[in-house]
Amino acid sequence: MIIRGRSGYAYAQIAFHSLRVLDVGCGNGGLVSSLIKKVEFICGIDIDLESIRKSKLFNGTSNIVLASAIEIPFANETFDVVTMLDVFEFLPENMWQRSLSEVRRVLKRGGLLIFSVPHRGLFYWCDPQNLKYAIGRIVQHLLGEAHPWIRKYRFFLNKHLTLQQIMHELSVGFSVEKVHLGGLFLFPFFYLLLIILLRLPSFCRPLNNLACRIMEFDFSINYGVLAYNLILNARKN
Repeated sequence: MIIRGRSGYAYAQIAFHSLRVLDVGCGNGGLVSSLIKKVEFICGIDIDLESIRKSKLFNGTSNIVLASAIEIPFANETFDVVTMLDVFEFLPENMWQRSLSEVRRVLKRGGLLIFSVPHRGLFYWCDPQNLKYAIGRIVQHLLGEAHPWIRKYRFFLNKHLTLQQIMHELSVGFSVEKVHLGGLFLFPFFYLLLIILLRLPSFCRPLNNLACRIMEFDFSINYGVLAYNLILNARKN
């Protein structure tokens, strides 16, 4: 499996020796399955039962459990590394510190947090997920919540956060060691294109790979405050 973008960054940061790793908000389990033979132990948690089902079906990954970022089902100081990739923005703001407190609790002293959120850069308004959310809200208003099309799809809003907001939230109990602000316009544009391509027949797969490579290239460039993505390493104090 090819790991790209934010998951690829996290993969590259994790030293391949006796490490215990937790992936919070693991989604389809791509990072978990890629590391399962390279570290001592890895587990993923997610609150989406459908994502967990698909992960076990397609990746054969059993090290994934149904759990929340605000109530992690592991003992204190269990893990050397915790990854939290594009999870924080979906939590209510009054749960931000609670989730980070749980991450601190399960991390060993000096343990590493690899953390990412969408960044409020120049092109944050191009977020395809937020465009989908806006269209969904309009359709919901026109058709009503009970319409089958509305019930079939889930619409959620991606909050884009600033580096200052994240540094403030991490200031209790963590020391930030490294920050990468990657991606500009190509990332959201090809993300939108990828959403469309994934719904097309399998012969379009080379185009999918091309879109992923362009997104990965754009992500690798540090655009500073203009960037679309934010990812960082923080060490538990």
